Amino acid sequence: MGINFTAVRQLVIVLVVGWRVVPGDVYGQTEYPVTAAPQSAWGGYAMPEAVPYQPTLGDSQPMIVGQPSGEWIGPPTGCNCPPGDPAAACGQPCLPYPDTGCPPPMAMPVMPPPTVAFPNAIPGGPIKPWFPPSSHDGFFQGVKFTGAYLPRFDDDSVGMSDLQLDVSFGLPLATRETPLVVTPFYGVHFMDGPNSPDVPPRLHDAAVLFQNYRPLNDEWMLIFDLTIGEFADDESFGSSDALRVTGGGEAVYRTSDTWKWVLGAEYVDRINTKVLPVAGFIYTPNDDAEYRVVFPAPKLAWRLPWTDVPGRDERWFYVAGEFGGGAWAVERTTGAEDRLDITDWRVYLGVEHKILGGLSRRVELGYVFARKLQYGSDPDNEISLDDTLMARIGLAY
Repeated sequence: MGINFTAVRQLVIVLVVGWRVVPGDVYGQTEYPVTAAPQSAWGGYAMPEAVPYQPTLGDSQPMIVGQPSGEWIGPPTGCNCPPGDPAAACGQPCLPYPDTGCPPPMAMPVMPPPTVAFPNAIPGGPIKPWFPPSSHDGFFQGVKFTGAYLPRFDDDSVGMSDLQLDVSFGLPLATRETPLVVTPFYGVHFMDGPNSPDVPPRLHDAAVLFQNYRPLNDEWMLIFDLTIGEFADDESFGSSDALRVTGGGEAVYRTSDTWKWVLGAEYVDRINTKVLPVAGFIYTPNDDAEYRVVFPAPKLAWRLPWTDVPGRDERWFYVAGEFGGGAWAVERTTGAEDRLDITDWRVYLGVEHKILGGLSRRVELGYVFARKLQYGSDPDNEISLDDTLMARIGLAY
């Protein structure tokens, strides 16, 4: 049998044409270039020859971002995205290739958070300024309203309902570092009893409080206060006993933000109590507690964990005490001018919601004891009053 060269030639033509027409992915493999790809602009190197397709590694290999632009550098075993690969453009994992000397993967350097020097963080370091930043940085310093109720439990005792409004203004006295705070205030006391001796139905406080703060250095500061005003019932404004001047001063020494020491005196001008000493210390272990053990107005305060807007509002619980009462010019039922003096001591629990730049408020419940009533015309006749309770609210802006 002879060879049909014409048939063989046609068979070769069919095989060649068929190979060029059938797509490579029919056989599970994509046709690869056989020439080296140009050097990529983002690193790595061009593959010298095509390599078979390898299955992706899934999530077992972490994605490592090396350049600030977020380009894909590759897993630790090495990776090279061919130019034009969509994975390189969109930041997705590209096809991994065997490790043939790819540059080691790089990661974005993690910068540590900036360190903030906290005052007094190191013993002997700088301490906080005497006057921390306030929401009222200017002439107007704030307004405050206070309401209190002391019930009358017995006929021979005295009940009181108090309302007071304070408005504070700040002025530089020579410099801003030595401010003068001026606080005019007005208060009215509605009296309930006793049956004997006679007490006017209303007592008024109309006065101005001046306070001067004078820091000498980081360790020492002096505080002076002076109150001038009219304290009288409805009929006695303008009398000699109505005008009252009280005041005092304290020196504050601090060894750190944690410890402050206070020493001074206050002239209160009561019938049997003219001067009260001011002495004690203020211990602030952290930003969540303050122990102000200073006579005659101690206060132990703890910050509560609840806040509506962190950094803008705080809630505090406290235990405090104070020297209460007052002195007023009055007109007796006989028409004679006299001076009424009421003194007491108070201890109370309180909760305060402080809002920076907003309306702060507080509620206090307490016990009032050692209550005494005296008239200037009969200073030796000191009348003891029954103990009572106190409920007080306050609003401040």
